[in-house]
Amino acid sequence: MTTADALLDRLITHEQDALAIDARRVAELAARIADNPPSATRSTSGDVTRLSQYVTELLRRTAKLEATIEAAQLMKNQNTAH
Repeated sequence: MTTADALLDRLITHEQDALAIDARRVAELAARIADNPPSATRSTSGDVTRLSQYVTELLRRTAKLEATIEAAQLMKNQNTAH
């Protein structure tokens, strides 16, 4: 394993951990919204807006992570081909 491979592996592990944290935050907020629907005394539009922002960030992080994993795999395949 090259230094670049090791660095990418550490980056991927870090990003996977961050993705898991973000996904849990989304799940917790979604559960809170489900447990506390709008009523005469409670508005949830702010929570839903925040959930939308979290999901957008989760999607961005997921796409970046998948691209990094694919690039790392291509680099490893190229290194073993030579």
